[in-house]
Amino acid sequence: MQLVPKTNLFPEPIPTTEKIILDVGGMKCAGCVKAVERQLAQYPGVNSVCVNLATEVAVVESEIGAVDAQALAKQLTTAGFPSQPRQLNGKVAGEKQAIQDPAQRQRQEIQSARRQLIVAAGLLVLSGIGHFGNVGGLMLPVLHDIWFHCALATVALLIPGRSILIDGWLGLRRNAPNMNTLVGLGPLTAYTASLVALAFPQLGWECFFDEPVMMLGFILLGRTLEKQARGRAAAAFKQLLDLQPQTARLLPKPKNASSPLTAGGTQGGVVEIPAEQVRVGEWLQVLPGEKIPVDGTIVDGQTTID
Repeated sequence: MQLVPKTNLFPEPIPTTEKIILDVGGMKCAGCVKAVERQLAQYPGVNSVCVNLATEVAVVESEIGAVDAQALAKQLTTAGFPSQPRQLNGKVAGEKQAIQDPAQRQRQEIQSARRQLIVAAGLLVLSGIGHFGNVGGLMLPVLHDIWFHCALATVALLIPGRSILIDGWLGLRRNAPNMNTLVGLGPLTAYTASLVALAFPQLGWECFFDEPVMMLGFILLGRTLEKQARGRAAAAFKQLLDLQPQTARLLPKPKNASSPLTAGGTQGGVVEIPAEQVRVGEWLQVLPGEKIPVDGTIVDGQTTID
């Protein structure tokens, strides 16, 4: 079967715009997406921007030659979102990658989130036991000591909550507060108020050292479930993209379309080229069982197509 990509009666206009694809890391919420879109839209020469949180990809449309992809990625990296241009073949441009492969990075993030969750869960159990130390007549004075709960809250903020607090502070300093800025504000406020109450008992304030531990535990549980869901969504996107064939069989010298095609329908050999390089008006050959690389019109042969 031979097919020709669909064309119009009028000559196809010469494209004046190009699309730059960036792999973007560090996005955690819709606020991060807005921050990335704002950074890209402010770059001179950019016409439109589309950012996908699940696949961690940004697509920038600009005039041909008006935007340097490397400079655009560098600006995003400086803003706190490690980025790298992607070539048409899906590989990352350049010899050195600024960020890892998205699938590998997602696996590492899920593993890191699970480790943080385990630590937070252990601290949460120790903190909760202090409230039930008298159950069954068992008395553990250490679990009721306020300094013990202060130590648990300190460890929770310094180990599992450290990345949340640092990322939230960096976002606030860049004038682009994100989800971590809001999430980290709760445990940090409760911890600070409890320290003040502990240092100045004459104020009569209550200590809330258990609250930072509980909040961080539930926050990290949600983060772990969210990363797993995003990983499954990204895998589903990749499976859909894998359905698209990567190569096409180009007929360099096809017969006249008005005359029946002879065996093979070509005067020269068949050349395999990347599917994204197919142009309107070119003739392609699709063998039985192969996937059709582009939308087109069948000019010779018979087949059944799903």
